[in-house]
Order: sequence, then structure tokens, then C-alpha cells
Amino acid sequence: MSSTPISPPAADVQIYNRKLRSARLFILNRLAKLNALNLNMINQMYPQLEAWEDSDLSKVIILMAPEGSRAYCAGGDVEEVVSLARTDTPAALKFFEEEYKLNHLIGTLNKPLVAIINGITMGGGAGISVHAPFCIATEKTVFAMPESGIGYFPDVGASYFLPKLDGELGTYLGVTGETIKGKDVFISGIASHFINSAQIPDLVNRLADLESADMEVVNSAIEEFAVTVKKSDFESWSLGGMVMEALNQCFQYNTLEEIVAELERHIKDGVNEKVRKWADDTLKLMKERSIISMKVALEALRQGRKKSFVECLQQDYHLAQTFLEKSEFAEGVSAVLVQKKKRHELNWGLKWEDMSNLSVSQIREFYFRPRIASPFAKSRPLLTINRDLDHFDYPHRTLSKLPTELDVYRVVVGRARRGRVSVPPTTKKEVLQYMLLHWGGYDADLIFSGKPKVQTITIEGGFGRGKMGLKEKVEVILDKRCEETERKLEWIGPIPLGGLEI
Repeated sequence: MSSTPISPPAADVQIYNRKLRSARLFILNRLAKLNALNLNMINQMYPQLEAWEDSDLSKVIILMAPEGSRAYCAGGDVEEVVSLARTDTPAALKFFEEEYKLNHLIGTLNKPLVAIINGITMGGGAGISVHAPFCIATEKTVFAMPESGIGYFPDVGASYFLPKLDGELGTYLGVTGETIKGKDVFISGIASHFINSAQIPDLVNRLADLESADMEVVNSAIEEFAVTVKKSDFESWSLGGMVMEALNQCFQYNTLEEIVAELERHIKDGVNEKVRKWADDTLKLMKERSIISMKVALEALRQGRKKSFVECLQQDYHLAQTFLEKSEFAEGVSAVLVQKKKRHELNWGLKWEDMSNLSVSQIREFYFRPRIASPFAKSRPLLTINRDLDHFDYPHRTLSKLPTELDVYRVVVGRARRGRVSVPPTTKKEVLQYMLLHWGGYDADLIFSGKPKVQTITIEGGFGRGKMGLKEKVEVILDKRCEETERKLEWIGPIPLGGLEI
């Protein structure tokens, strides 16, 4: 397939857009700053995305970085924000307000949006990619929510998307700020697809040739480029197997103290050397992070489990104001990004040995209490979303992403279809056949204005479309979690979070 070159702009243009037949492209071009978002870039993106959404000529929207860029988007430009906050807090807050509105637009757009995260994708970069119906990773992708390393918290809707990952993986990534790379970004459930970076020009041209804005059509076109995924990829990825079991055990708790105690236990008594090393590395990483940030992140993720997309962004906005008023954010940004201090050289206000001096109740009181009860109420505005659209789960999740353990559990217990109870399957083969036939639908009923019609995604309507890695992941889950007995299929081990509420 021949590729049409995309003409570059002047070197000082931070972001630019192009038309390519039926596709509309936004290209991040702030290369010296690893495409870190600033208010200027955000203010250009929002109205243009709205215009493309309303245009019949635009069939698909693509967000990407120029060829050769090290980063898709390394985050928000927090150096700029912190510098501004020293003299003009409302102006600094404006950045977060507009950034979260952009995150919401991307997560509720009624037109296919494809984010190609080819390179470093962190913090704010996640906010302009993971909420989209299609988030494509490559072998060059480096993903993290590293905010606890600069005295901040994982925002941009992280408390919405991280809890939707398997087990406690989202808790681990949000609290520790650990990095995952390449195919692991797809295996983890963060990205919807994985392709080779060399195929990006061909993929863009394939999407530009589409004459339909149908989500299923776009998904099928992307699947043509998907790299083959083996069953062993799900068993042996960097956080797979026994490491994932240990991770779930350690990060299931609601206090940092309990998580640390469990990590220490695994360092001593882990089932094998790989698990013991993972626990030791994780504890060392956490000791370099801000304790306050990790405790706020943990509480935000726990509260986010029950919140809608908009509610999570409103929570982020509330927390952002508190962090701008009083936190280690400014000091962390200065130390890490300006002074270039090593992680072990950071001097956080709350010492590791004094961790228990800050309780969960204190975190909730200072950082999470309702605005109306806050002594800062007059200067603590609510986030006003321009679009009256919301959801409790991504309507595209069963179309473009891989299923989670909870999804498979629902099939096992006969609760795959929303609002309906079916006779539970009696064999693993039946479960696999159901997933292969029904996974792949788009659940538009999840989107609501005003009061939600439904909150739980339905697993039906896929019509056997297929997805790279679907069969392999379901088989791994069934091997690990299910046991066939006489005329019965039993779920082994912990019931996935949310399973008891079905």
C-alpha cells in the first residue's frame, strides 16, 4: 500500500492539523518538550475536534506525533503550570480545567478517534489517548502515570480508566508510577491494539480511505494491522503469571501501610525469585515517591471505582486545586524536572518512617471532602463540562479492547447480557465460544445525558468479528480461574472486583 506523505509545518508550530481524504489528523509537534501539552495546544484541539465531529466529510480522527518523534505526549507541561502557579493560581488552574474538558470530549466523541501512542505516553498523554475508542500501541510505546514521583496525583481521568484493568493492576500503576512498554501496554488492557511502528503510515492511509464513520468499520481496518499475539504473551509478560498474583495480593488493600507490609512479606516469602525481586523493586520504587501523593492516588482510585467518567474528572479538578494550594507538587516538579535530581535524592516532606502519621481519614478530610464543606469554598469552583454526556463504562470497550477477568466471570455465571440471566455454561469450551461470537459489540446505551439508563456493559452483538488476542486471553483466564467438574464449571480463586454486584 502506498503512503501519502503528511506535509510538516514550520518548526515552531506546537500542534497542527491536516486533512487526508476522509481522515482528519492532529499532529503533536512540540518535540523539544516531548510533545508535552500546554494550554495553547489544548485550546487548539478542543474546537477543532468539535468541528470534525459535526462534519460529514470527516469519517475518522487521528491523534499522533510526527515520524521520528521520541514521544506521543509525555504529559502536561507541569513546569509551566507550576511556574504560573507561583504568581497566578487561577491561571494555573485554567490549564487543568481545559485539559480535563478535552479528556471528556475525547471520551464522549461520537466519531471514531484513533490515538497512535508511538513513543513516550505519560500523564496528560494518557488523557488524550486511553479514553478514545481506539488507542494503538507500538514496540516504541512507553506508558506510565508517574505523578507520585513529582508530588502530584494520577489525574486526567486515571481514577476512571485504571480501575477497569484486571485485578489491582490499575492500583499498582497509579500508586507506584511504574512504566510498562511495547506489547505489554496492549496485554495490560491499556491500549486497544498493538501494531509495528513501521506500519503507521500504511495504517493512516487505510483509515483515510474509509468511507464510513462506523466504529465497527474503523475497528476492522485497524485489526488488519494488528501484530499476532500468542497465548504465551499473556502468561509471560512483565507483570504476568505469579507476579500478577502477587501484585493482586499486595495492592488489594485500602491503605499504603498494608500494601507495604504485604510487599515486605513477599520479599521474604514470595513463591519464587521473580516474585521476590518484583516485590523488592516495587518497594524501592515506592520509597522514591511522595507518600502523600501515593496515599491520595490510592484513595482516588478506590473512589473512582464507583464514579462515572464525569465524576472522576470532577474529582481530579477538586484535587488539582488542593495540590496547587498546598502540596509537594511545586517542590517535586522543581527537583525532578528543573534541578534534575535523582529519585533517591528527593526530600519529601513526609518521611517513609512517618507514613502512618497521615491516616486515610485525614486524606479524605483534606483532599476529598465536598466543596461545600471546604474552608476554600469561595475559591474552589466545580469543573463545568461543556457536553452533557457521561458513562460508567466505555461504550467501545467490548468493541476494541480485550475482555477482563470480570467479563469472563460474567459469562461463566450466566450474566453476560445486561439485565438477563442465562443458564451458566458447563465447559470452558462453551465460554470461549460465547466470547468469540459475542465480543466485539459497541454498547451505545451506556452513554447518557442526565440520569444513566444503564451502568453495566453488555457482552453481546459482536457477531464473531474477532480480535487479535481475544481467544488467547480468554483461554489464559479460563486455565487460571476455572475448573470443570461433572456437569459444572466452577470459578476458582477470588471473584473479580464487581463480580459480587452482578
